[in-house]
Amino acid sequence: MTKIKWKKRAFALSGIWLGLVILGGLVLLSNVAFADLSTRSIGVEDLPEGAKVLTDERVEMDDTSHPISLVETPSGDLDVPENRKTLYEYKAAYSFSAFAQNESVFIANFTYQYSSQLTAYEAAKLMIEDIQNSPTYVHELPIDVGQDKAVNLYGQAFALASDEGDSVYWFIGVKDDTMSLVVVNGFDESTVNDVFYSIVQNLMIRLAR
Repeated sequence: MTKIKWKKRAFALSGIWLGLVILGGLVLLSNVAFADLSTRSIGVEDLPEGAKVLTDERVEMDDTSHPISLVETPSGDLDVPENRKTLYEYKAAYSFSAFAQNESVFIANFTYQYSSQLTAYEAAKLMIEDIQNSPTYVHELPIDVGQDKAVNLYGQAFALASDEGDSVYWFIGVKDDTMSLVVVNGFDESTVNDVFYSIVQNLMIRLAR
């Protein structure tokens, strides 16, 4: 089975990563929310049988392994447009990633905690806009995340593609002050579809608790 080079494919091929960069002067991520965010992320028990965990840890703002990182441009510029700053106002971030299906499918779940549900929702809207405006955007995916005002749960899912034949599925969800991103990437669309819906369903069960 073909291995997925996750940093190169799941992110760069989606056409979104480069648009989600840089805001200077923000406070470094706090250890305070670490344990809380780990419970809002998928875990090894949520993965397909035989999956291999790659990361399961808190990540810092300058760690480029996650999509909303703080990095400098070649010119040293650290500014982003005013209307994008909300995306970078998270207080803590958590990363979980794994290979599944004989390392032919890459799975990632990034969890960001904001100061309020409104801020998390505004950040999610910006992410959704980036996906829908991406040249690799295919269509919105039908998904039932059990959206319920009583549990403050919301989510949308999208399919993207690349000229190398990859299928890239994204889920963007909000629960209380947390934005959750799920990315599933692979060459066999049917397998990606099955893994993606299973992972998102397991995440929703966690967030609804």
